[in-house]
Amino acid sequence: MDQAVEAFTVMLMISNGVFSYKGFTSRGFYEKHLFWVRKITEGGESFRILSSGFLHANWAHLIFNMLALYSFSVGVGRAVGLVKFIVIYFASLVGGNLLALYFNRDNPDYRAVGASGAVCGVIFASILYFPDSSIYILFLPIAIPSWLFGIGFILISIYG
Repeated sequence: MDQAVEAFTVMLMISNGVFSYKGFTSRGFYEKHLFWVRKITEGGESFRILSSGFLHANWAHLIFNMLALYSFSVGVGRAVGLVKFIVIYFASLVGGNLLALYFNRDNPDYRAVGASGAVCGVIFASILYFPDSSIYILFLPIAIPSWLFGIGFILISIYG
């Protein structure tokens, strides 16, 4: 992996960890930064479209997203370089949250957190550049095709 992309990925992981930990320990912080349709549409708090992408519901949610991010950032980083990797990550984070805002525009109490949109962007960029790639998941003795992992990731994200 390009060292700059690796450093950026680690920085993202640390930022997600610190931001999420702050949310785990401070309900006020969590409430201030989560994706909340009413606060975005009626309160003008558009910063939540970005800040919610660094906040997670619990440790399992954070670890799952960060492991997926790290696993797929290697190939994407090699394929596109640092600047395009940053664009993919943040465009996916903001784009995913704008899509959630659109789908939930009539549900002002809809709330969400997590980097799943951004990580999805990295996963599917990896699948685009390396369509035949596979990933090993802890405790499974066989590789799973990346496209199958991507579909599962989306389903888990929607369910969560």
